[in-house]
Amino acid sequence: ALIIALVVIVGAYLLVDTFVEKEDTRPIPLDDKIGTADTLTPLVTIDRTSVKSISYTSLDMKHTFTMEDGIWIYEEHRDYPLYQAYINNLLTAVSNINYTRMFTDNAEITEYANFDEPLCDIGVTYTDGSTAHYKIGTLNPTTKTYYFQIEGDPAVYMVKEDAMAAFFKTIYELSIPEELPQIGTNELTALEIIKPGSNLKFSKVEPEDGDFYTDTILWKSVENGVIRPADGTAVLIFTNDLFTVVLRNLVGYTDFASTKLEDFGLDEPSCIYRVHTADGPVMGLVMGDTTDEGRIYFMLEGSKFIYECTTTFAEKLVNDDVLDFLPASVCSIGLDEMISADVTIEGETHRLTVENDGEEATYRVDGTEVPHIPVANFIIEMTAMIAADTIEDSSAYQDEPYLTIDFVRNTEKFSNMTLKFIPYDINYYLVEFNGMRNVLVTKRDVEELAATFKVMLDL
Repeated sequence: ALIIALVVIVGAYLLVDTFVEKEDTRPIPLDDKIGTADTLTPLVTIDRTSVKSISYTSLDMKHTFTMEDGIWIYEEHRDYPLYQAYINNLLTAVSNINYTRMFTDNAEITEYANFDEPLCDIGVTYTDGSTAHYKIGTLNPTTKTYYFQIEGDPAVYMVKEDAMAAFFKTIYELSIPEELPQIGTNELTALEIIKPGSNLKFSKVEPEDGDFYTDTILWKSVENGVIRPADGTAVLIFTNDLFTVVLRNLVGYTDFASTKLEDFGLDEPSCIYRVHTADGPVMGLVMGDTTDEGRIYFMLEGSKFIYECTTTFAEKLVNDDVLDFLPASVCSIGLDEMISADVTIEGETHRLTVENDGEEATYRVDGTEVPHIPVANFIIEMTAMIAADTIEDSSAYQDEPYLTIDFVRNTEKFSNMTLKFIPYDINYYLVEFNGMRNVLVTKRDVEELAATFKVMLDL
């Protein structure tokens, strides 16, 4: 009874261990020439130095690689930039094939293996003109092994799934990986964002820029001739995000007949992001169509490869409008550079003066001396004011300002600057600073600024 039970158990294990694809659950009959699942027996051993070419057909594509003067060439497109190590991996895989099981004279096994329509055909040509041919058949999902056959050998072998992985790569996975340039934050000099009908460029404010905006701003933007201040930190952060793009998911190569730019929206790019250093442009991302999943097709300028970016990267590109880069601080003027300020509030104008002829400055409002603290509180309240929103067109808002401050400063440039707060709606005021009118601030912030000045009037 014990012997019978053991035979039943062993038989059951062999049947289960050799089932094929899930849709076909018939057990594969075994003969007496089988190995064990834990044993790897050498099957193919070749002299790698004698190989002239290697080819494989999988995923409905044939790829042939020929050795010429020590370099692997892709025969289907001889200028294709092959990563040599990847092709050597193919050679390694085919020259070190081991099997776990062997079947001989078993027609049913051959039928299950489906060698008439193999998953992969592998061909090797040697320098002496001889050839070898191998077929990878069906994957056995239970044992995680492929059925494998050698041309001229009637036996069917089982080889480990991972041993054959190299032969199921697309041609894009065999290319030389492109790399992004490496630049330091202090090397960035400009960022371009080019869209249909819009050419936006951020750059550092240089002395030759003349009367640009204000000497408290270090970056500017120019869009179709319109100059605006720019938040340098925001420009740096956005540029850094561009360099997080992953050059991995290749989907096309422009020299291939099957790759058409219009299929990816790259014949008329939706946007070009171009990064500059003092040496000129160092990187450009050319963006195409957005997929239904939120990914974007893109290329590097000067490259022939087309990629699909991740949704995470695509989300980083959403805020790329000029208004997204306006300085968050509404007005940055220091007390130590101020000579006077004419403050107009509720129809009346008051003059705040700063006399700094010794160790301590003297402050006066309409000629009456006031302490340092309320003056400092007024300047702090103003410089701490943060933009709440931005608007593209503010031409419709021409009401009299609720609060106007005309500064006179002890600086070589921009010695006269004007800050206005114009009614916008019940929640916001429109800020006009040196003629720029794109920023909104909360009504509460403006009223608190006005209140800090009124404190000096009551002293």
